[in-house]
Amino acid sequence: MQVTRDNLPTVLPKFVQLLKTCDFYAFDEEMTGINVPELPESVTDTPQETYNAKRAAASRYNIIQVGICLFHKNSENGPSTPASYVARPFNFVIFPNHEDDSPSLGRGDDVVLNPSSLAFLRRHDMNFQSWVYRGMGYCDAAREVVLRQNHEEKYHPNLNDSTEQRRRHAQSMELLTQEERSWFDGAVAAAQSLCERARAAVERAQAQCAEKGSPGAIELDAAMDLQRSGGREVVIQPQRNKNARECLQRHIAQHFQDISLTFRRSGSTYHGTFKVLFPGEQARILEKECALRERELVDMLGFRLVFKALVESSKPCVGHNCLADVLFLLASLDGELPAALPEFKHRVVQLFPKVFDTKYIASRQDLFPAGRFGSRYLAGYFDECGFCSANVRVSLPLGFEEYDPLKLSSVGRSAGGNGAPVHEAGYDALLTGTLLLNLLAEIGGGDVTTAPAGLTNRLALFRSLFAINLNPDGEDEYLPQSGALTLQHEKHIKSHHIDSCFSAFSLQHVALYPIDDMRTLAVLPLSWTKACNLDVEDVSGLSVQMTSRFPQYFQASPFTFPAGTKGAFRATPVSLARTVCKALRR
Repeated sequence: MQVTRDNLPTVLPKFVQLLKTCDFYAFDEEMTGINVPELPESVTDTPQETYNAKRAAASRYNIIQVGICLFHKNSENGPSTPASYVARPFNFVIFPNHEDDSPSLGRGDDVVLNPSSLAFLRRHDMNFQSWVYRGMGYCDAAREVVLRQNHEEKYHPNLNDSTEQRRRHAQSMELLTQEERSWFDGAVAAAQSLCERARAAVERAQAQCAEKGSPGAIELDAAMDLQRSGGREVVIQPQRNKNARECLQRHIAQHFQDISLTFRRSGSTYHGTFKVLFPGEQARILEKECALRERELVDMLGFRLVFKALVESSKPCVGHNCLADVLFLLASLDGELPAALPEFKHRVVQLFPKVFDTKYIASRQDLFPAGRFGSRYLAGYFDECGFCSANVRVSLPLGFEEYDPLKLSSVGRSAGGNGAPVHEAGYDALLTGTLLLNLLAEIGGGDVTTAPAGLTNRLALFRSLFAINLNPDGEDEYLPQSGALTLQHEKHIKSHHIDSCFSAFSLQHVALYPIDDMRTLAVLPLSWTKACNLDVEDVSGLSVQMTSRFPQYFQASPFTFPAGTKGAFRATPVSLARTVCKALRR
């Protein structure tokens, strides 16, 4: 379901209701940028260094879409049947608020675009026009306080000091000319006369309907009586002066609660009209005004209301390679990101007590053998299971059929492709939640409530050797437990050459990470000793054998990541560039 500023007020109550009853939700985001040039990232970065780079990106760029998919487990599941879930994906389109008329809010968010990220989204048919014209606003916690205060003061001026209000009214009255004062007195007299006629009409109607008359019937009889005796409305003389009109409006609002005053512009003057309002009409008008005020507040706060609902629910949530998603959420909707990684972890657990990362789970070779998944991206992982696997079945209810496989397949046939809206946040959130259910079922972990504790609150770091542990006092995980090799080679040596060398050595599923043009990191699978017919892990011996067999391609050496250091390869061009940029910023 597409959610924009147009339908957020109607969708939000239903979304919150569904959120309260769901088993878990999945999330995904699309942003205007994901990397900053002055902080290049390397596979050898420590978690703190990776966090610094992603924090800078989240503080600079903007969110375009937030996908939230709510999953409800069917209670009719049998013990021998696949687990069945109903998924409801919401695709929230958000755009920064523009608050030029509110100095108390400070400078608003700039829209910063990264050409590479936008080109990527354009290739996947991102609707940028919908983002700009229909995107809902959002704010962080500090701005919400100011926006709510401004909204309250706008519609409840009587909450201010009444003495000050009377003083200002008296000052405004002193500015009236004799002609304007005469107009003011005449208008007040007309209002007094209309009010007296209305009261008399109500008294006559009450007397006639004393026994069986309902309030509605009494008001109807009084309105008809008033219409016969001169009408419910009185038009007063036109007035050009704005101060005079405002003085009359304040006086009527304070002394004649049963009469409304409206002005209609006609050329350079304004014609005023008094109208009698009976209690039933006043209640309906007040209800309409309250709805309009609530709509205005929802427009001002926008996705911040959705974010607060997610936090208040404390439901388990799941993302895919979601460190950047979490950073962008907190930077845009919570507040300034802390500089230290431990403080960030603490804040995340405060807001989202139970987080799953499908990229981290799928990369656990102790749970899934190397080569189990043919691809390392979300759609590739999902293709291994789909919506109807042997373990899990996911369906979409009426109103959420936009991502239904049958519809997507028909769209794909007409368009010449597969029709899947990949990299639309709502669709990717649907894939992420479905993937989690299949991963947990495959390892016998049940569902999100019975999943092993070692799989929760761990976030994979994109193209990194680490996964961060969000749990208090939890240590970040160094993933290459089976060992890794540093390969030094010429620039013309590519990844497929290196991969062929390992294949010739009977080593499959070696993960290759480029360090720079002349260095590559090769992370070995857990089964490499068995493939090499070795009884013990001897990475040094393997490096010697690889170098002696393929000297024309590379020189291999064991890779070590010393505990407590700030990262290896500190003399590479990438690390030198990072050091220079940090020095320039100081």
